[in-house]
Amino acid sequence: MENKSGNETLTLSSILTLCRIHKKFIIFFILISLIITGVYSFIVPHQYSATASILPPEDEGNSGSLSGFLQSISGGISLGGISKGVKVDLYIDMLKSRSVAKYITDKCGLRKIKEFKFENDDILYDVVSNMIESEANRSGLLLVYVTVATPYFPSQKDKTFAAKLASDITNAAVEGLDFVNREKSNLKAKKKKAYISKVLEDNLKRLDSVDAAMEKFQQENKLIAIDEQTKAILETIVGVGTQLSKAEVELGIIQQQYEPNAPIVKAYQRQVDDLKRQYEKTQQGGLIPSDRFAIALSNVPALIRNYTTLLRDQKILTQLNMYLETQKHQEAIEEESDIPTIQVLDEAFPPYKKSSPSRLLMLVLAFFLSSFLSVSIVIFRAYYNGRKLEKADIQV
Repeated sequence: MENKSGNETLTLSSILTLCRIHKKFIIFFILISLIITGVYSFIVPHQYSATASILPPEDEGNSGSLSGFLQSISGGISLGGISKGVKVDLYIDMLKSRSVAKYITDKCGLRKIKEFKFENDDILYDVVSNMIESEANRSGLLLVYVTVATPYFPSQKDKTFAAKLASDITNAAVEGLDFVNREKSNLKAKKKKAYISKVLEDNLKRLDSVDAAMEKFQQENKLIAIDEQTKAILETIVGVGTQLSKAEVELGIIQQQYEPNAPIVKAYQRQVDDLKRQYEKTQQGGLIPSDRFAIALSNVPALIRNYTTLLRDQKILTQLNMYLETQKHQEAIEEESDIPTIQVLDEAFPPYKKSSPSRLLMLVLAFFLSSFLSVSIVIFRAYYNGRKLEKADIQV
């Protein structure tokens, strides 16, 4: 008997013929797969996602601050502020922090929920942190997502609870971010106030000494006024000297907050060095070499020079102390401030429908996958049966 099955090739028409012959099996296989998938979609845990949005942080106004002063004399280069993009990235990292996870745990009472009961808090905080997802869109808006899943065989009560818990955790994450940010800001203000208070206390003692020396000098030398040219020199020196003193105070504050090699510390140090050079120039004949009317302070008569030196120190210390008093008051207010640092655009609300699984998507995928598998089974069976016939013919 001649066998042609070994020479037959698999073509589209042969596949269609096989499908037509075994259409009952294929339809039955697909229907069973769809039924199983549909039932599984009701059994599998349902996930509910809640979203909150946060407005991008505003640029800090520095017009009355030490940073603003340094920025004005540095040609508009921002030294002390942090850009919006960096702040948003910082917020994203803070949302993953242990501090925020602890706040969420306490706020939402997660330790009482069965799914969040672990051996220790470290595991719990890791689980909570991993639940929080955040991203910044192209406009700078920060979006915070939290997804909570139901157990298997979820009831309507389980679904409602999961949806509400998702929104509660999302809102708690935003509140936790604000709480941690405000706490760090208040602590920073407290440290700055303490430093400014120390500098102010030292300067007040120095000013008392200068006032006493000034009074003694005037009594001994009967000198109460200086000429207009010397007064102009003094005003220039006092102006630059006050700027230098303020810059040194700000540098001291920055050095407490950052590492010595940090770029911001180096930037402030450059400004201080530049002001020191300017201060030396004012005492050596003016800031501009071509100024024909400026004279060096060393060329002023000794009596007037000594008086001018005392008057210079007195004015610089007086202006600096007034400035430090203002800064100390501002930092005291900041230390006790309870104003939110995060601007929420939209709070999270319990989602009215699950985010996954998608029953329609599951059924569509099940249809195509079961179709492919059933046709593959038919082809394999036909090939296997053909091989058996071929072997039987050879034996005959």
